Amino acid sequence: MIQINLLPPEERSIEIPLKRAIRVSIFFVGLLLVSLYGYGLYTELTLQQDLQRARNQYELLRPTQQKMLAADQKQQAIINKNAILTALTKERKSWHAVFAHLGTVVPEQVWLTEVSAGNENLLLIKGKAANYPEVAAFLKKLAKDSLFTDMVLIKAEQEMMLDTLRFEVSVKIKGL
Repeated sequence: MIQINLLPPEERSIEIPLKRAIRVSIFFVGLLLVSLYGYGLYTELTLQQDLQRARNQYELLRPTQQKMLAADQKQQAIINKNAILTALTKERKSWHAVFAHLGTVVPEQVWLTEVSAGNENLLLIKGKAANYPEVAAFLKKLAKDSLFTDMVLIKAEQEMMLDTLRFEVSVKIKGL
């Protein structure tokens, strides 16, 4: 049945059709839900892409990280070896220092031909000198020196052809 409202428009009651209002409300709520779902899907897709980029970057950096770890291990091994060498160096005197010091003890007319290390800090010195007083001066300097102890003249003999004196001395080195 069709109803016609003949009242003037000011007096007419405003009726909103209930079915139409429900349909419009459902449409807008549905549109809102679809929009929220789409936004969630877009956000998830973006996060998945970022995660994949980060994983790819991590995989690209993994060989570099392994090389860095290997380098760190080698560096640590070098540091440990240097610490051992430093500890050993502090405990012992270097042969270079011993030979340099020996060079300061030798007089001008004495020439060393051979210096060799023996057992238990023993140093065997062979050389030549112009005469006996030069050898005696060398032996006195060795005896007075603080680096050397237990000095022993093994032999001293005159060389006929060269008019020089050949000698052998053994000394112990302190602290080596």
